[in-house]
Amino acid sequence: MLGTRIILLSMSGVPGVEGSAPEAEVICAANHDIPLFWLLPFTCEDLQYFEVAAENDGILSHSGNAKYPVLVAERVKLLDRLEQRYTLLKPFISAADAELLQRWAQFISKLLAPVIAMDTYELWCNSSQQEQLADNILEKLAMFDDLSSQNASNSLEELKQKGIWQEGNQIALAGFGW
Repeated sequence: MLGTRIILLSMSGVPGVEGSAPEAEVICAANHDIPLFWLLPFTCEDLQYFEVAAENDGILSHSGNAKYPVLVAERVKLLDRLEQRYTLLKPFISAADAELLQRWAQFISKLLAPVIAMDTYELWCNSSQQEQLADNILEKLAMFDDLSSQNASNSLEELKQKGIWQEGNQIALAGFGW
């Protein structure tokens, strides 16, 4: 059976641009679900769809022209958003989560690549409802896009109630291997 890894990549450019094949390096991996802090600096506009060829080898099965979601953004933009969202959320999160989020931001800031991408191919392949993966990602991103000083506390509470923000769970929040 195929594993379910979600991979965060540092890239030399934006993938999918005509004639572009940027260099990429795996910087983090997660299993089974996308860590919340990986999503935090992205916006709905960063979601792209990558086309995959038809596959049916007993492990993978999808039709031709199938597309899976990938998040791609310039690292500088991610850092700006991460700083803004950290500032909004910090008063309402535990000290341990705040410290972890600060360490995560420092990790991202030390990367040299101009582009960061999150590949969800294996998660998408293993999903029984592949078309809903992008919708689930967009729902979380929309909450971050709408984050403001007036609603930060309520938004955080909603994330906790839905089990999206798993307070004190470092792997669920930031993944591992970074």
